[in-house]
Amino acid sequence: MVVFNSTTGKAEVWFDDNWFSTAGRVQIATLDGVTSGQVAALTAADFVLYDSSFPAGVAGSPINLGLTDPTADQTDTITVTLAGVASDWIVNGGTDLGDGSWLVSFGDNVEADERS
Repeated sequence: MVVFNSTTGKAEVWFDDNWFSTAGRVQIATLDGVTSGQVAALTAADFVLYDSSFPAGVAGSPINLGLTDPTADQTDTITVTLAGVASDWIVNGGTDLGDGSWLVSFGDNVEADERS
């Protein structure tokens, strides 16, 4: 699930296999540079659905974050920070900031993958 946290002004990606209990909720990532309007505009078509027997993604396969360019200029570069990335993961095409955060410029081909 992707939500916009109005307190922090950032979008958040959450996983939970049982939304009736908060015990299993895990925040996967915090997305800087994503607006509440972008989050509100997301539809089911913006996400990749995996079989429930798989984790959030399959090593070596891209994870679709469903982000769109919020500007009218389709040639500009959008930069976001992904925070809370697991230490054994890399973001291909991103810059590791060394604290579990990655700086990513969209317009590039960016994928997340588990470290070998």
